[in-house]
Amino acid sequence: MQRILGLRARVADDTGTTTPTPLFLAYVSSLALSGAAALRGGVSADAMADFLLLAALVSGTVPPLSVWVGAFLWSTIVFAIGCLFFMSREREFAVRL
Repeated sequence: MQRILGLRARVADDTGTTTPTPLFLAYVSSLALSGAAALRGGVSADAMADFLLLAALVSGTVPPLSVWVGAFLWSTIVFAIGCLFFMSREREFAVRL
């Protein structure tokens, strides 16, 4: 039994610091890839919902309601600011065309 335990990957070294496990690195990588895929068309409410759903699939849990509400509010506020900025510069943009 000792020999089998000796072959197991070490999570902590002699100094007490820990290193990320391969499973955790795979989780972070898949979350980053799913985030990039969900947000490839820009940041919007649909993209945030896609990302949160993909994060739920990867982690196996559903984010709490506070995360959903926060993401919705954040995306709505950023969309409104973007619309207001575009409308304020719309005339200058039309003149340049």
